[in-house]
Amino acid sequence: MVKTILLLLLIVFSVTGICEFVYIIRMFFFLPKKRFDSYAFVVLEKECAVKQITFLWQKIRWNGDSFAHGIIAVTDNLDTKEIMLCREYIKNKNILLCSLNGISKDINLQGENLNA
Repeated sequence: MVKTILLLLLIVFSVTGICEFVYIIRMFFFLPKKRFDSYAFVVLEKECAVKQITFLWQKIRWNGDSFAHGIIAVTDNLDTKEIMLCREYIKNKNILLCSLNGISKDINLQGENLNA
């Protein structure tokens, strides 16, 4: 019984690994020079906003581009003191703080700054 369960787990993990390998090869040949930027999106909560941003930033540092290239954080639920703490933390990092109403404008401005 234990051997059967272990064999089934081995088969599942093998198939998953093979599928991921085929996907990487396919992307390498079909889109060799294309790079797509992905961003982690988070709505910050009161009293733990800096912890949320720190957690996501650490995931980006550990996992690299496979997780995300940056963070977009919505600050509608925060007071000004907490927003200032977040602004202090995000200096020289690829993190964008914005409100939910102005997110499209902020993202467009961010894109223009990157292209300039």
